[in-house]
Amino acid sequence: MHHPDKTRAGCLITSRAPAKAAGPHFFGGGICHTSRMKILVLGGTKFIGRHFVETAMAAGHDVTLLNRGQTNSELFPNLEKIQADRLDASAMQNAFDSTWDAIADMNGYVPRAIQIAMDALTGKAHHYLFVSTISVYDPAGQTSITVDSPKLAVPPVEIETIDADTYGGLKVGCENTLRAWMGDVTVIRPGMVVGPYDHTDRFHHWVRSIATFPEIKVPKRLSQPVQFIDGRDLADFMRRQIEERVAGTFNAVGPATPTTLGDMFSEIVENAGICKLNPAPADELGKSPFMLPEDGSMDALFRVSAPGVSFRPLAETITDVLKEI
Repeated sequence: MHHPDKTRAGCLITSRAPAKAAGPHFFGGGICHTSRMKILVLGGTKFIGRHFVETAMAAGHDVTLLNRGQTNSELFPNLEKIQADRLDASAMQNAFDSTWDAIADMNGYVPRAIQIAMDALTGKAHHYLFVSTISVYDPAGQTSITVDSPKLAVPPVEIETIDADTYGGLKVGCENTLRAWMGDVTVIRPGMVVGPYDHTDRFHHWVRSIATFPEIKVPKRLSQPVQFIDGRDLADFMRRQIEERVAGTFNAVGPATPTTLGDMFSEIVENAGICKLNPAPADELGKSPFMLPEDGSMDALFRVSAPGVSFRPLAETITDVLKEI
């Protein structure tokens, strides 16, 4: 297998460095690296990772992919590809013979995956960006969540099953493992991500239903808040953090102004088709993405903690999703 030639020595991923003070700051004195960069993407062929690869390529960067080669392997035929299971420590140790300006980690879900990556990539990159989630937060009793809000407990080390009960805590463990190695990292915590390539069928579900049926049942509490970000806007934000080597933790959520479930439905109806919406209680609904508990106990708003996150009009996202359904 051919890999990129070695061109630079890594300098930041070196050892188990003590964690540094929280808060965004810049690597390299804040120098903006907008020229061609070498970026290793862990994942990169599914949803957010795919969008990131596309925006990095469009910006002229030299991208290498590391994944198992099992998901959308036909994508990006002209890129350098390294095939390895990131949970296989031996395979990861033998996977890399180059160095990169940055690593963008799209698919780290359990702490062991981060530990293995750190062991294999020590000395091979200048900057590490990790995609986490707002599910790391414990929402109990909170009305507005910031990056410093309380987090969920990390599950016992032997638990690696990823489900609704463990997902957030495992991501907390991933973040902790990464910071134990490097104090200066970029951690992105997105909320609900929408738009093209979405395999989760959450936002797609509502666009497809409203575009297909003359009437549908929807959650009755249309005033509940919703937050979402188009995957392309998220990817652009992450690319800029890498180009500018911004370290810190960021809640990457939108839209720019608060909106409600009813507002979202109205926008979909306006752009996707005429459909009557019949509010109904939870026990009469089937699949209902975006629905929060009717008692408002999960209504905490996740604030964007970084400047420079841009949000395209929801109508544009709806139009592009319609092309996929």
